[in-house]
Amino acid sequence: MAPESKAIPTELLKEKLRNLKDYLPEESNRLYDFAGYLADRLEKTSEIVPEGLSLLVEQIFFDLKKGNIKKIPVSLQERYADGLLRTQIPKIARAVCPDDFAEAILEIHREMYKRR
Repeated sequence: MAPESKAIPTELLKEKLRNLKDYLPEESNRLYDFAGYLADRLEKTSEIVPEGLSLLVEQIFFDLKKGNIKKIPVSLQERYADGLLRTQIPKIARAVCPDDFAEAILEIHREMYKRR
């Protein structure tokens, strides 16, 4: 079970995601495109919890796989982009989220993708 964590301000998270290159230099443009797209998809609520962010990420991956997304960067339309990006979620969380929030994201990620 993920450790309990507090919600974080959505606007601050959006800003950090849009500027991911400042936090994770020398990564792929695909990763920066994904972070920017994720920022654009964040709801207009004032705060978000780790479970909400994880759910949004999964919804985006589902939409990518099914081709349900319009106005998406070309780099995210490439085949297998979702699989490659999925492995980067913990790195993004550690770069732009407070430690307890990132740890909750990592625990959710581990639980969702642990080998059976």
